[in-house]
Amino acid sequence: MTRIALSGMVLCALLAGCSSDGELQRVGRATLSDALRAAPVSGDPVPAYQRLPAHPAMGARRESGGAEVILRRRDRSADGVETWIAPDGSGFSFRDGVLIGTRGLGDDLMAADVTDLRARLADGQDGRSERFHSYLTGEGQIEVRSYVCDLTHVLQPRPGLRETCAGVSDSFTNTYFTPPGPTTDRTTDRTRAEAPARSVETSRQYVSAATGALRFRNLD
Repeated sequence: MTRIALSGMVLCALLAGCSSDGELQRVGRATLSDALRAAPVSGDPVPAYQRLPAHPAMGARRESGGAEVILRRRDRSADGVETWIAPDGSGFSFRDGVLIGTRGLGDDLMAADVTDLRARLADGQDGRSERFHSYLTGEGQIEVRSYVCDLTHVLQPRPGLRETCAGVSDSFTNTYFTPPGPTTDRTTDRTRAEAPARSVETSRQYVSAATGALRFRNLD
């Protein structure tokens, strides 16, 4: 699907939901923005992928099986969203190493609001958080799902953070492994949400019920 067609579909879905609550409106606006960023490569994806720099690179594979594919970074926006492309043209968007959107997988994550999680990754604290996922239904509508998540530290196979989330219709567990060391300058007045998260080196991140979870690892 082309970038223009995808953005039009998402825009129509958002307009149809204008009478919904404020949370849907807020996540919906993020959905449209991220849809434009993460849209898959149109036309022949192979030449487009090959034109991208070979580094930085990221490995990705489905947890359900299959070979690892090498992602190349297409761009990084001014607000820190990185979009990576697979050899088949499918797209993956991350903010601070946290997956916030996919395109071209079939059952895509249109957008994710992960503000709470990014704050926890930044300060390295356990606790409870909330996240919101946007999916495109078969009727062309945006469905927003909310999840309550418990964040706990893990020590194996190495120190990291486990995110266990439960929603109305599905649940999942993500894991994030980041380099050790301080993450925030506590002498400043920045809030936790404004503090930068550490770079996520390896992770297991949920996409959707049909796609399942993907495993990512930095190769540079």
